[in-house]
Amino acid sequence: MKEDIFIKNYFPALRNGFINGTSHLRQSIGENNNKVDLQQKVKNSDYKEEITLLQQLNSDDSNKNFNGSYTLYWSSGMVKSIEIQSSISQFGVKYSNLFLVEELA
Repeated sequence: MKEDIFIKNYFPALRNGFINGTSHLRQSIGENNNKVDLQQKVKNSDYKEEITLLQQLNSDDSNKNFNGSYTLYWSSGMVKSIEIQSSISQFGVKYSNLFLVEELA
């Protein structure tokens, strides 16, 4: 369970405190668990029923990429959707991952 990307992204990342509209976290990507520092921010501060949180690399690294988007229901905190895209280039090979979660009606 410690290596599950959903557990590692959803629970710690969304519960980090926000300072000046952003929060920061460390995540691992790739099969070698390469560490990346991420910044998380609210997409639109005028949210009513849903809140969208965006995640991206906190620094420029041409060998690593990470973009995450979480849409949650404000009143309950339940997930409406999650999209996480990450990639890492090592030894001339690019490894990519896509993780999608959508609410089922």
